[in-house]
Amino acid sequence: EGEVHVDDGAGEKVLHGGDQAATQGIVARVSLEEEFGWSRDRVALLELAGEVARVQNQLAAVPVSWTGRTSTRLLDAMPDGTALYAALPNLSGTVADFYAALAPRLEANPVLASWWSEGPRAAERKAEVKELLDTLRTWGSYLGDEVAVGIAKDASGHPGAPIALTTVVRPGFREFVESEIARAGAGAKVRIVGSPAEAAEDTLNLWLRDDLLAAAPNAGALARLETAITATDSFRSGTFHARLAEAYRDGVDLLVGVDAKSLLSRAASGADARSGALLRMSGLADVEHLIVERRSAAGASSGRAALTFGAERRGLAAWIAPPAPMGALSFVSSSASGAIAFVTKEPSLLVDDLFAMLTAGQPDFPVKLAEAETKLGFRLRDDLAAAIGGDAAFAVDGPLLPTPALKLVVEVYDPARLQATIVKLVSLADAEARKAGRPGVSLATETASGLTVHSLVIGTAPSRLQYTFVDGYLVVAPEKALLVRAAEAHATGDTLLTAPKLVSLLPKDGPLDFSMLAFQDVGGALGALANAVGAAPGSAASELSGSGASLAWARAEPTRVVFGSSGVGLTELTSLVAAGAGFGAPPIGGR
Repeated sequence: EGEVHVDDGAGEKVLHGGDQAATQGIVARVSLEEEFGWSRDRVALLELAGEVARVQNQLAAVPVSWTGRTSTRLLDAMPDGTALYAALPNLSGTVADFYAALAPRLEANPVLASWWSEGPRAAERKAEVKELLDTLRTWGSYLGDEVAVGIAKDASGHPGAPIALTTVVRPGFREFVESEIARAGAGAKVRIVGSPAEAAEDTLNLWLRDDLLAAAPNAGALARLETAITATDSFRSGTFHARLAEAYRDGVDLLVGVDAKSLLSRAASGADARSGALLRMSGLADVEHLIVERRSAAGASSGRAALTFGAERRGLAAWIAPPAPMGALSFVSSSASGAIAFVTKEPSLLVDDLFAMLTAGQPDFPVKLAEAETKLGFRLRDDLAAAIGGDAAFAVDGPLLPTPALKLVVEVYDPARLQATIVKLVSLADAEARKAGRPGVSLATETASGLTVHSLVIGTAPSRLQYTFVDGYLVVAPEKALLVRAAEAHATGDTLLTAPKLVSLLPKDGPLDFSMLAFQDVGGALGALANAVGAAPGSAASELSGSGASLAWARAEPTRVVFGSSGVGLTELTSLVAAGAGFGAPPIGGR
């Protein structure tokens, strides 16, 4: 509306753009330029993050013919008993190309050039990065488009040494490796072997068999690999191999599989009877496989994962509920930069499961629980868990500065009972604080925009935890204004559930209800932060908001939980740079 009314008890002030008000006379007026003047590196790092995002978008726009890897050759060569398998693309050239595209921008942008090219050992640092990437590109040029790593169980049932497999596609690889070993001298921990029998311990043994290259730290791992290559073993006829091979049929970028049933079977039937019983009671002993798949195309990526069970989910494994509408997200506005929402089975039933597991491990737990509840004056299950539902959300819904706009929303069945329990807990906390000589704890209640707002107050400090009840939900935030805005979003329907930036990421091949959902638009939040600290219009930092959002979700079914993801999002490099820019104070020396 263009103005803000400030009432400090002594009178009301009306502020317009650029105005300031202080509630104490000793607080000096400071311009925004001075307020953020210390943070020169913050702007530079945000500029760097923006340049990375720009390069990412440019590379993503380049047409490629790659459609994913479909060959199961490396998978088929894995030895019997393989319980963990990971297949990765050969990214050596991609990483080097990314840096080659980014480096000129670092030199051309004055802000980034001072960050990258000045300071102690700047020239050495740049040379080291170039040497590392050149080495990576050279090694990768000899290898095929996939690198696979497998871990098989040894004779005792424990995970054995890892084995890495790839193919050699360029002549001269052996000579190249031998020259690299000779250059490293006595410190080299790599050797080329002609057969598994020649392998040494505590050394990376490279065995080249035709065009298949294997790397392992001991002879035993290579011997098991040789057996798998020369004879059909049970791994290729098992369900774990079949599930991984199925993923290859659609083409994969990243593939990770865990044969959980094989790994957990020993623990479920091990010598520790109590641990085995707890594992079976939790329902986790029924887990069979975890398969994670990720595919990329046109700069966007999507992923699917499935956790499968040998029986209907139970115990802890059944805590996540089947897909359902997420009412908690109706209190999160369409401008939110991140949110996590989930639905669980009734919290009172979760407590029952938890108490049963604790009783199995400690038979005297019920007696101790009854004594504690009598002393405290409330029952955890009936007075707390039974009062709330299984629909909840946590969000960052507003500015990051000066106070992060965090928001927690939880479904409530019985607001009166929950409020009585909160009052009881605050009373107990107050008594303990005063006994220890600390400031007391209390609840304050007021009305704002038709809402009854409760504030947790510690001593005389301003409250940083306030909450209200709206239409069967508890909404918690650090400031009253956030509660009012949450209620308005719920009433008007201007929520994250209807925001185009989220809707565009929803899967097109199934229902739109989920068991769990995680959304991020970190670029949007960092773009707003960059503008707040003075990033120039049109600069890379100011364009962070266009770096893309991403969505992850889960659907729980009777015998499996399916996960998925979509979106571009920030690259890992950008995330690290931006995190340092957004939350790290500048080191001594200004660099």
